[in-house]
Amino acid sequence: MGVGSTVGMTLGILIAGQFVANMGVGYLVVALAVMITTALLILLNQDRSSKDLAVEPFRLGSFLKGFWVSPRLHPDFAWAFAQRFAMFLGAIGLTGYMFYILLSYVGMDPVTAGGFMGLQSLVYAASSVVATFIAGPLSDKLQRRKMFVVIATLLIAIGCIFPLLMPTTTGILLYSVVAGAGFGAYMAVDVALVVDVLPSPEEAATCLGIINIANNVPQMLSPIIYAGLIAAFGYSSLWVGRS
Repeated sequence: MGVGSTVGMTLGILIAGQFVANMGVGYLVVALAVMITTALLILLNQDRSSKDLAVEPFRLGSFLKGFWVSPRLHPDFAWAFAQRFAMFLGAIGLTGYMFYILLSYVGMDPVTAGGFMGLQSLVYAASSVVATFIAGPLSDKLQRRKMFVVIATLLIAIGCIFPLLMPTTTGILLYSVVAGAGFGAYMAVDVALVVDVLPSPEEAATCLGIINIANNVPQMLSPIIYAGLIAAFGYSSLWVGRS
């Protein structure tokens, strides 16, 4: 799962970098990719029929109530939600502003920045994939989850120090190696950690759907938060925000 997320983000950046000078075509490519892959999923992975499935009547109140998990009754689940929310808030924000970081913080021109983003994302992805294949099996062997999440977040924080001290391509690449390893280790173990602390294993899909909110809401909030940081403190503040 962790490898899939990392490779997907990397391919997205590589493809987007080819359309820096033509945003309209880039958006069209993304739209077509989503439609094609969704159609393939539906056509090639047939689901079982729900024709004879016994289901309870739909009640809006019960449906909405299902999105609430009490932090008091299930503190481990609440902490898992909070740490995932914070992780993706930082990761998505920094990825979204990387092009502008290269322009204004490093001092590249747009074409060079677009090409460098491809290299940066490849380095980040390679480091992430290696860390994923190490951290996942090691976590299973030791039967430890939280330890790996803590180590992963520390690696990301350490990685953010390099661009702060070196606002150059070298600093960005060093960040990609170290923080990429941290993100890969995190993605390898975090899903397992969430599964271990599910409030109701019988309603795993609902609980994992709630956790998925911690992935999606940061995508809406991070551009706003990071724009405020840039306006108030400049691009260097993004590395502090990420860590």
